[in-house]
Amino acid sequence: MPIIKVKSDYMTVKQRVVLVIVAFLSFEGCGSISHKAEVVHAKPKAVQLMLRNDCFACHSVVDRVAGPPYLDVSRRYLSPDAALKKRLANKIAEGGGGLWYGGYMSPHPLLKPEQIDAMVDWVLAIHSMEQTWFQQCTPQQVSDWDLMESGRFRMEVSTNGNSEVLRSGHGDQVCFWGARAFASLEGKMVQVSGQVEIKVPGKYLFRLHKTGVGSLKINDQVVIREDVTDHEYIKELSEGSYSLVLNYQPVSASDTLILSWMTPSAEYFTVIGQ
Repeated sequence: MPIIKVKSDYMTVKQRVVLVIVAFLSFEGCGSISHKAEVVHAKPKAVQLMLRNDCFACHSVVDRVAGPPYLDVSRRYLSPDAALKKRLANKIAEGGGGLWYGGYMSPHPLLKPEQIDAMVDWVLAIHSMEQTWFQQCTPQQVSDWDLMESGRFRMEVSTNGNSEVLRSGHGDQVCFWGARAFASLEGKMVQVSGQVEIKVPGKYLFRLHKTGVGSLKINDQVVIREDVTDHEYIKELSEGSYSLVLNYQPVSASDTLILSWMTPSAEYFTVIGQ
């Protein structure tokens, strides 16, 4: 499953399919350079430390923000030893420039050495978890939803630019991948609506894994743009219900589209609705 990381304008296709998912959520950003973020597996202690210290304002996991994506760092150092971990820990503590996009890291003098060590371990663990996180959900085709009479989300398929519903169905998760995930949907629009009640407040990290063109809205605000390089968002969710809209334009029948998040107490991404 490819992961797109380089920021650039996306390419549109003439025939368009839009997948719209409406769930109920809300949240607040990390309060710094960027609201983008995402987390793959690690110790909750390290993740929560990084959230509290706004590490995701300068780094995300897949997308490039101010500094290198954490996934890039993890892939660069596939066989870390004690010396490497110490060097990375010193860089976090003391700050300084480097070879990553010519950027400069601010020092973090208030972090304890054991806290920084936990953060380094978390970042270096991302690569191994990135290879398998999506396998937690059963691969779906959009046509599978036609067969379900109830579920967390409701799907409607119509001709692009026409409100007439051609077919409808239901599903519990947005986990479309496989050879025919979006087969026979050229020129069609898919709308999926539902709701999720947030009972545990805290920072949630969202991931929209996509191989085509997709965007994510929360309460009518675009949080992930229709750019094939834009995948991540972080916000603080309070208790209650919130609307979420996902628009998707596949570029092939075998496109991948997975919507997942990391909840405040989780160690790893889970597909929303799992």
